[in-house]
This record gives sequence, C-alpha cells and structure tokens, in this order.
Amino acid sequence: MQRRARGALRGGTSSRTLCPVKRLLIPGAVLALASAATPTYAQNAAPLGALRGVVRSTLGDRIPYAVVALEPGNLSRFTDDSGSYRFPGVLPGTYHLRARQVGFKPFDTTVVLTGDSTVVVAAALEHLVVELEAHRTAWSRCRSR
Repeated sequence: MQRRARGALRGGTSSRTLCPVKRLLIPGAVLALASAATPTYAQNAAPLGALRGVVRSTLGDRIPYAVVALEPGNLSRFTDDSGSYRFPGVLPGTYHLRARQVGFKPFDTTVVLTGDSTVVVAAALEHLVVELEAHRTAWSRCRSR
C-alpha cells in the first residue's frame, strides 16, 4: 500500500514541482480579476454635493431625533439633539427630501443638488392635532364615584 507524501497534491505532484508557468499564471489571474472588479473612481468621478439643514416646528423649536430621508438612494438619518442633519457625498441630481417625527405632519420637498455644492434646507414640521374620542358615559361614571 502506497502512502501519499505530506504536502503532495492529487495526481502525485507536490507543490514544489509545479510548473513555473502555473506559478505565474495563478497569481496573475487573481490579480487581473481583482483589478477588474475594482471600480475606477478617479477617472470619471462626478463631483459630489452635500445636503444639510435643521428640522424645526412651525413655532421655531428644533426637533431632535426626527427621521430625514433622501430618495432615490434610500438614504436616511436621524437629526441630532439640536435637530440638525447632514448628507455628505451625494451625487448630483434631483432628490425628494422627507422629514418625519411623531406628533408632526411630514415634510416633503424636492431638492436639486449640483456637484461641489452644499444645499441647505430648513424643514418646518407642523404640529399634528389628534383628537381622541371620549366616552362620556364612562368618564361620568368614574367622576361620580
């Protein structure tokens, strides 16, 4: 019974006896595939713009932790504790900016971004008044006891 030597490859050849062409071909093929899969941004890179702003109520109060979304692209952020938001590095184009927070009507506007510019949008959210239906009979029973 023959024993296979340690480090031997299938077919009886060891890694030390690989053909010199194969030694260069395999790493070269891996390098070619890796460079083909990597996009080249430096040659055709469009200048990127930015979008920033503040979310406030119509009364002027800043609204912290509101959700601000930029579409297309499915980009969304929370405003910070002072109601500010920022979208850096956005491709030029036309976008829909939406801001939402519980207790306020949503804000929706269209924004046009050009390369190497920063657009500032102040979103004003209007308070949403929700009137709850009260059951007078249940309330009057509670108060009379």
